Amino acid sequence: EILKSKNAQVSGIISNASKDARQRSFLSIIKGSDALVLGGGNLLQNETSFRSLLYYTAIILVASAMKKRVIPIASGVGEIKGLIASLTAKLAVSRCYKIGARTHYDEKEFRRLGARQVRIMPDLCFTIAEASLEQESKSFLVIFKNGSSINEAIIKTVANESGLTPIAAVISQSDNNDTVRSICDSLGVKLKLIGSYAELCEIISTCRFTLTEKLHGAIFSLVNRKKCFIDTESKKALALYEELSERCAILKTKNPLIPISGMTPENIKEAGAFRSDFDKILNSLREDIKSALDSLI
Repeated sequence: EILKSKNAQVSGIISNASKDARQRSFLSIIKGSDALVLGGGNLLQNETSFRSLLYYTAIILVASAMKKRVIPIASGVGEIKGLIASLTAKLAVSRCYKIGARTHYDEKEFRRLGARQVRIMPDLCFTIAEASLEQESKSFLVIFKNGSSINEAIIKTVANESGLTPIAAVISQSDNNDTVRSICDSLGVKLKLIGSYAELCEIISTCRFTLTEKLHGAIFSLVNRKKCFIDTESKKALALYEELSERCAILKTKNPLIPISGMTPENIKEAGAFRSDFDKILNSLREDIKSALDSLI
């Protein structure tokens, strides 16, 4: 939809989940296109598996061999472990025509891998529409990743200071680990596995604010106009927080992201009634995405 808004004709979509596209029409889709656009996420990483890195590198190499421009947009660089993985990622980056990096941290990582034409392009999830306004419950949402930074003590403190009830969720099955389940069991809270972006938006819309270890937990909190306490131990989350702080200073509005390390009884108590100019922030981010598309594609 983003590409269509720029009057770009989409000749085909190759999805990691689309077995049919991979097996039968992969080459024909690329052959019939002027460029291969890779949309969002940590495309280059071997944290989940080396196969993922090989998969995207193979797609890039095939498109490059067919003389097609390869353009990752709003993309990031995940954890790359080992010399072979590093060399593979550098090979993939070397075949990219231009790159849209979603944070300054990702821009730095792409340049470290040898990219020459890189510019910032905010995460594409900022373009997703918020959920229809639901009646807020007396609760806050905890979005886990591994339970290392958001433990039982922190959740109890937030619950006590805010007077709200915690709701717990994970965005992906890989986050549904023993540590997270143990925390939820101790608190007597049912853990919800979110199945879609729409479902995530709906549950966030019913809560007063969020507490998260996930980058996209913070992004979807902003999309749904909620204050978010975020774990900034992650370099990507820290980059998002710092860049949003700069943006909010320019826009002269409050930053709705607060590092978990900076939580105080005062900002926890006022979190449910927090007000910021979310429309101004989101419109600014969306304008930057459009501007980036103009220069990349």
